[in-house]
Amino acid sequence: MMQDKIKPELSGQPSTRMSGIFSIFHCLAPMGIRGAWIVLSAALLLTFTAWYFARAEAIKRDHTRFNFRVETIEKEIYERLQAYEFLLQGGSGLFSTTNEVTRDDWRTYVTKLQINQYYPGIQGVGFSKRILPSDKDAHIRQIRSEGFPKYTINPEGDRPEYTSIIFLEPFDWRNQRAFGYDMFSEPIRKEAMIRARDTGNAALSEKVTLVQETDKDKQAGFLIYQAIYRKGEPHDTTEQKRKALMGYVYSPFRMNEFIKGILAEKKGYIELQIFDGDKPLKETLLYQSDSAKEPFNYAEDCHFATDQVVLEYASHRWLLSFVSSKHFEKNISTGNSNFILWLGITISLLLFGMLLSLAKSYSQAINLANTTVSLKKANIELRQEIMEREQTEMALHKSEQRYKSAQRMGQVGNWEYDLVTGSFWASDETKRIYGFNPESKNFTTAEVENCIPDRERVHQALIDLIENNTPYDLEFEIDPVSGPKQKFIRSIAELQKDDSGKPCKVTGLIQDSTRQKEQEGMLLEREKLQGVLEMAGAICHELNQPLQVISGSSEILLMDIESSDSKCKEIKNIQANVKRMALLMHKIQGIVRYQSKPYLKNKIVDIEQASLHEKGNDFP
Repeated sequence: MMQDKIKPELSGQPSTRMSGIFSIFHCLAPMGIRGAWIVLSAALLLTFTAWYFARAEAIKRDHTRFNFRVETIEKEIYERLQAYEFLLQGGSGLFSTTNEVTRDDWRTYVTKLQINQYYPGIQGVGFSKRILPSDKDAHIRQIRSEGFPKYTINPEGDRPEYTSIIFLEPFDWRNQRAFGYDMFSEPIRKEAMIRARDTGNAALSEKVTLVQETDKDKQAGFLIYQAIYRKGEPHDTTEQKRKALMGYVYSPFRMNEFIKGILAEKKGYIELQIFDGDKPLKETLLYQSDSAKEPFNYAEDCHFATDQVVLEYASHRWLLSFVSSKHFEKNISTGNSNFILWLGITISLLLFGMLLSLAKSYSQAINLANTTVSLKKANIELRQEIMEREQTEMALHKSEQRYKSAQRMGQVGNWEYDLVTGSFWASDETKRIYGFNPESKNFTTAEVENCIPDRERVHQALIDLIENNTPYDLEFEIDPVSGPKQKFIRSIAELQKDDSGKPCKVTGLIQDSTRQKEQEGMLLEREKLQGVLEMAGAICHELNQPLQVISGSSEILLMDIESSDSKCKEIKNIQANVKRMALLMHKIQGIVRYQSKPYLKNKIVDIEQASLHEKGNDFP
């Protein structure tokens, strides 16, 4: 269909539309120079109109680019604050397991976080302990006994309570200046700490000067606090929170270091100033770009673009003030609109000349038609490529869903353990077998080992696989964190090596074999019962002949004895018991299922219910 549409233009003949244009030129041609001026005026009018709208669109695009950078900076600041709050929550989790966290425990925790690499701008992660006046002297003696003979709570003086910084990592020369500092003695810090204590949420302080600061490269700072409550004590109400308060996990920040990295890619395009609160006051200035200058409240007509955003986080506000930089304004792109202007003027002059040279105009029209055809072909190919990509993505999604469904129905999961990075990954079905939510992110090797009672055997088998490439194929019992109290699984793993032959990864497969175990147990019980029944049937068969002899002999004896004889009653009693035994053996031979009944304190086989022969039937 597309070929039919473009065929006339490819045939080497001018289209109807092009013929109409040339017809207009032919009509204007007899008008001479006046007709040429009419064409030139109309063309220039269209050119200036297009230039006006193109320039307006370029300015709009630059405004959009500026707003995008503003939104990006705001989002990155918020996400960075959120990441540091999560960091403090992790520290509070360390105290949730015990009320006694040692200095070595804290140092190990912070070291593993690698804050210098993954949390730029943070000065450290610390713990400030709440101390009552009655416990002050004992607390000082304890800290001094830990190797800090000059330790004391500062500033000195009597206060209703103290909050001394006892842990702060990394414990470098700058952070050592804050060791023993009572942040509750300073009003700004105290307000944020009270807010964290009474709400149970993270609290961001107002602008402060950190005690770690020196005269060199002095910066504004702020702190984030997370209250820690004693384990086991209720802290639902405000009063309970104040009573159960043990201290604060907190982090201090130097503002310039905090912002560093966020503006790295935007530097030179936007000038940023951050104010504490929602007003641009000089005394509340937290940060300003290197190129930013006063005044702090920019007039909108002084710059190409300005914006102010109030960022609210942890019950506190910052005012972010943005203006376009000189570099940004010098590089505002109006080149396309100027290009349109010059192109329009050129085309107008060409149209002016076309009245003098129709042949040249005809050639240009054909070239334009060919360009249009090429664009249409390219558009069709692009659409086909987009459709193919969408189909491929849909097929991949379906394949993934089938894979997960197969694992779930077969109760089979897989996992990977990277020996280089120490990272652990498991499929949704693996998490489900161990009793975890498939959406859970907190699924580690430690969590897995806690579910395995015989973890030493499993751990040793994994070591043998890594060190000696010993085949790993185990069956062991687990205690899932939720669901059934006990499961049996089969675990198979293999070792993968890199190009140099060094072990780099362990991949494994687990299968829930609990149902198979139960069926094997039931089958074993059935086999035991079948053996017992076969033995009982053989015994009954062997006893049947002697019973028939006894029955026949008793009949003969009754024939020789008068009914009035006292022995006649005893012989009939013998016959009745013989029939009873015969009936019992007949029912034993007819047992087809296991059915029990209580007998004293135990259970015995219920012959009546388990036998194929009902009472009184199938026996003469």
